[in-house]
Amino acid sequence: MELSTSAGSVPYVLKPFNISPDIRQSMQYQNIGDFTQGIAFLIWEDYNLEDYKDYLIHSKQYFDMHEGEREKFIESQLFRHADAASFAKWKFGQLYTALGFALFEFRTTSRHHKEVAQADMHLFKSLVQIENGILIDIILF
Repeated sequence: MELSTSAGSVPYVLKPFNISPDIRQSMQYQNIGDFTQGIAFLIWEDYNLEDYKDYLIHSKQYFDMHEGEREKFIESQLFRHADAASFAKWKFGQLYTALGFALFEFRTTSRHHKEVAQADMHLFKSLVQIENGILIDIILF
């Protein structure tokens, strides 16, 4: 839990993948360059308030509270994100935070990388499909 805000269920998944020469040729993606690997960022389609509760119960914030405050914290957070728009905003915020950490790591280590343009995401779907996962972003390196 040194880097994560919670050891509980998160609303996204990171899926690493390799780009083999066969895949490179079949994709006919002009801007793939010499990249050999990628990380796909997907959001769970079926992530719900029970999953969010697990996230909260295993969060640093929860562990830092006195026992008497924990139940109120859970209730207030569940209430705060009870409507679909607020909950979706929180889920995407979590995914984009993870994406930001990944990009920061690539930039600070000077590792050659590239984000795939939204218009080209469909080219990678066969490599990164996950049941109940919606592809949001890809970093090639």
